[in-house]
Parts: sequence; C-alpha cells; structure tokens
Amino acid sequence: MLVRAMGMEEEFGHRVTHPDFDFRAVKLLGTSNRWLGNGGRHYVDNNEHLESSGAEGTTGEEIKNNALGNERLLQERLVEFEEQIADDTGIMPRVYLFKGNLVSLNRKEPPNTYGCHENYQVWTQLPLGVFARPLIPFLVTRQIMLGIGYYRSVKAGSISYQLSQRAWFTDAKISSGTTNNRGIINVREEPHASESKRLHLICGDNNFLPKNTAFKFDLTALMLTILEAGGLKKSISLKDPLSAVRQVSSGLDAEIDLEDGTKMTALEIQRYYLRVAKEFVSGSGVYDRFNATLERWGHLLDLLEFGTLIDLVGEIDWATKRYIVESAEARGPLSDDEIIRLDLACSQIHGRGRLLRYVEETYASDVDWQAVETAKVVPPQTTRARIRSAALGAGCTVDWAHYKYRGKVHHLSDPLETEIPSRLLASA
Repeated sequence: MLVRAMGMEEEFGHRVTHPDFDFRAVKLLGTSNRWLGNGGRHYVDNNEHLESSGAEGTTGEEIKNNALGNERLLQERLVEFEEQIADDTGIMPRVYLFKGNLVSLNRKEPPNTYGCHENYQVWTQLPLGVFARPLIPFLVTRQIMLGIGYYRSVKAGSISYQLSQRAWFTDAKISSGTTNNRGIINVREEPHASESKRLHLICGDNNFLPKNTAFKFDLTALMLTILEAGGLKKSISLKDPLSAVRQVSSGLDAEIDLEDGTKMTALEIQRYYLRVAKEFVSGSGVYDRFNATLERWGHLLDLLEFGTLIDLVGEIDWATKRYIVESAEARGPLSDDEIIRLDLACSQIHGRGRLLRYVEETYASDVDWQAVETAKVVPPQTTRARIRSAALGAGCTVDWAHYKYRGKVHHLSDPLETEIPSRLLASA
C-alpha cells in the first residue's frame, strides 16, 4: 500500500527527588489518561511509568513532529507539577524523565527497561506472524543505523559498548507479549481498524536524534510496502535470530550465521535489502515518495562502511553518544558509574543537566521547531487523528477507533479517514 497509518508509543523512565512523593504523584497532573488536542494520549501505564501514545500519521516527519510535540507537553506539565508540590510542601521536587529504553544510575543497579513501540497499518490476509516473518533479518540488523547505544555492565570492573539498548531485552522471534517474552515481531491482535491489521513492533530503540525517528518509520513502511506487493522474492533466513540480534548489537563486524550455512554481516544484510528496495522503487513512478528514504539508507550504510566515528556523529545515535562520552573521557578519566550516567543523560528530556538539549541544539538542525510547536496542539491532517481532535474539541469522549457524541458511538474504523463530520464542526 502506498500510504499507511503509523504511530509511536513511548514509555518514559523516571526519577523523583522528594521525601514524600514518588512517581504516582505525577497523576496529580491528570496524565493518568489524558487525550490531547493533537490526537495523541498521555497516561500512566500499569501504575508504573508515564507513556505517550502519538497520533496516527502517514509519514515519518508527521510521527517525529507529533512525538516531539508530546514531549514538550510533558515537560510543561512536569514543570507545573514541580511548582505545585513546592507550593504545597515547601520543598521543590525534581522529576527526571528519560526517553531511552533503559534507566540505571550505576553498575550495581539493574536497569529498568522501557519500550518504544512502532505501529504500522498493514493489508494482509495472512496471520501477522507469517506475514512479517521475512522482515526478521531486516529488523535484527537495522539497529546498526537506528540503535541508540548502551554502556552495558558485563562484570566487575568491565563495561562494553553496545549499538542497541533493546537488543538485550528481546526474548523471542515472534510473541504476543510486550512486558515479558518480548518478540522481534509482536503479533498482538488489536487492529483499531476494520479492513486492515496493525503490526506492532517492540524491538526498536527510542532515538534521541529526531531525524532517525522519521527515518525509522519511513524505512520500515517501505519494507512493508515491498512485502505487501510481493516484491521480496528471496528472503534471507537467520539460523538464530535471538543470538544474531545480540551479535549485531555487540559490533559491526559480527558475522551472522544463516540457515543455509553461510555468514553475512549486518551491513551486508542491509545492503541486500537496500538493493531489493531500489529495484522495487526504480522506474515505477508510483513509489517516488520513498526516494529520500533510499538516499538516506544508502548514505548511512556508506558512512558505516567507509567512514570514521566522527563521520557518524549527528547521523547515527549510537555513534553520537559514543563520541560524546569519549570526548568527556578525553578531558579526564571517568568511572564506570559516571559513564553510565552520561549515557542516561543523552535520553533525559526533563530535569537538570539535560545533555539531550545539547544534542538537539547541536545535531537537530533538520527539525522545524515551529512545526513541533504546532504539533503540540494540531494533529496530523492525513489520518483520523484529525477527526478525533475535532471530537475532543466538541466535548466528546474519544478513543482510538471511535468517539461518543450525545450518547451515540461513532466509529472511526478507517485510520486514513480525514473528513470531519458536520456534527462536530457545528459543536466546536
């Protein structure tokens, strides 16, 4: 399908510094289940962590701007929370919020893990696990471009640098769970639509370079388009995908065992999929919207193969993080715990010492921050998020696939529906 609805769910780690309040106090903000005017939703998931579910969009740019807008709404709400608690108790709390996949302050503390879930509308009569299985080698190896990096504690006195945070918390090839037995492919049947299915991916990292959030969605949408059209004539098959996902995370040079007895590196596997995608798009005239995705895909693979670390800075998250940490180490030795905290600071979206602000100011020149401000209140105009936002503005109760107007439920079964009903326009 040329156009599909997509969306992102972000789980946030946290720390709260106040003698009388833990994270449950964030519910005072009304974020336990709060629908947003931009079509998204903030809520506290499992009474444990804050989650932001973005509105549906059809391009990576829409997903990126909506997610950044939601993050800024969270920051504003958390400032209100801190000021409110300070007024009530005389003590200013500090809420530290992290958008990465792991939160740990030192080597002795086992990391808490958080997800960044991708959602894609797909058209297939096959069970999701069967449909998406050919994508496993692609998903296992895309982390060389999209991993956010991770200083992993291996043993006393030793930490190793990994390309991906999520790789070490992926437990199965295919699963229906999201908190335990996490799969490379998630087959939870919750389509939020009538004529299509929803592919739910939980194997990726939460990028701190905004350009890579957009690229991740456009890239995966391209692969799904090829799969739906039957354009993947020959699929690579990994002998042990779970072992491979950790091998790739441990280094670019890892040779992965294939089922046919041969070996390939992650870079070689990505080169194969790039060739397939170029052949699929070339000359069709129909899939020109993916030309920029193909160009960036090839550019990143060239940098990985022929470039140095400094060439990757600002282009790939894991390399940018490594450069930041190694630059700090060059100014003076860092303990393992200091390295782990610096790693965490790259994903900190709220609280003192936000290294992410430096990252955004230095490496996010591609972001239209005025568009992000707009995305705080205006939904993507290419999906039913537009109708949901109008329904919310008309005082309706809403959900992903319906809204309730004057006691009657109206379904939004097509994620690509955009026409706002006159009843909502009249009530706005």
